Amino acid sequence: MEKNVPERNISSRKVFELVFNILNHISIVTVAIHATYYCYLMYMSGKLRTQYHMHVWFCTIGYQLLMAESILTLYSNNYWSLIFTPKTKRNVHWILQVVGSAMAIFGSVIFYLVRKFHFMRLHSILGLISLILVVISGFNGISALWSYEIFKKYRIRPVILKIFHNFIGISAFVVGMASLYYGHDYQYFGRLDGTDIDFSPWLQAIVILTTTLSLTGAVIAFYGQFKSITGL
Repeated sequence: MEKNVPERNISSRKVFELVFNILNHISIVTVAIHATYYCYLMYMSGKLRTQYHMHVWFCTIGYQLLMAESILTLYSNNYWSLIFTPKTKRNVHWILQVVGSAMAIFGSVIFYLVRKFHFMRLHSILGLISLILVVISGFNGISALWSYEIFKKYRIRPVILKIFHNFIGISAFVVGMASLYYGHDYQYFGRLDGTDIDFSPWLQAIVILTTTLSLTGAVIAFYGQFKSITGL
């Protein structure tokens, strides 16, 4: 007598989410490759200051690659972290977040040091606001990571610490990506040597796509935390 083997049914929704998740990863890597190649060309040509290349590369990789992937790590339908345990996901999340934040801060500070009047445009103003939120997110991320230990000692519900960290983290990422969006307005960033093609509109479209798809899981988690606190 044959045993009934349970079939694993994958819902169309999960397939849909996985497809867009893979599309998001492709978009993220595409921008990272473009930024790396662009900075290499500009460095070799000697047309712009070295601090500028470092600013572009460190901030782009920090925000649009590492921070985005850090957020996606906790997403239940993120394909490369599906096999991870919750503890492993949290560890990968904070490691990527710390490295991405450090790169974004370094890339910004090194450019601010050579540009006395850098805070004259929306790109730089949003960048500064994002950096402040990134630092705050880092500190309250520590409290979220140790939320159960804090609850035992101070009786503060873990969900309160986590929702605060989630909100600040989402805000920092959105504002940082908005800064990248306006950074692509600079003509010399949208064009590569040897071509008249302006990549700026495409890069800005990818910023919007990446921001939206990367925050899907975080927003869902935030809503669940909000319902848990308010009882709605």
